[in-house]
Amino acid sequence: MRRVALVVAGLSAAGVLVGTAAGSGELPRLPTQIGSPGLAVRPPVVSFTGGSSGFLGGFDGAPRASSKVGWNNFGHFTWSSWTARDARGSGAAWLRTCWRPGCAKHWFTPYHATAHASRPVHGHFTRLAIVVTIDGRQMVDCRSVAYIGPPESYYSYGSSFHCRP
Repeated sequence: MRRVALVVAGLSAAGVLVGTAAGSGELPRLPTQIGSPGLAVRPPVVSFTGGSSGFLGGFDGAPRASSKVGWNNFGHFTWSSWTARDARGSGAAWLRTCWRPGCAKHWFTPYHATAHASRPVHGHFTRLAIVVTIDGRQMVDCRSVAYIGPPESYYSYGSSFHCRP
């Protein structure tokens, strides 16, 4: 498989509020960057780019803007496994493909995607590898998770060059 960096226009750092760390015996959580506390086991939706330009969800979604919560209705990403070491799933990567006001019904385009979350630290995964298929080509998007401490206190996804899809 040819690795190509997934470039999404308008990527920016974005965060989520910090939830409590998972205790002993609990499964690691994944930052969702959606709502509070922003960490979940088997989340149906994950905002992985910041700036509301990329979401993991399902083909059962139909994204729309909401004045209260921003973008929503990205469907349900399916996690086939979730263990203390890693998590794997598949569904749709909803990527923002239009930035003009006139394309309100087609702001996002869904593409087939698989995801692999790994490297749990302090109760949450710190790596997220996403493989998106666009026009028959597989592109790998590697993300790392960083904790931004007080006073902001949130988790943020950033680009990473090392991951295992």
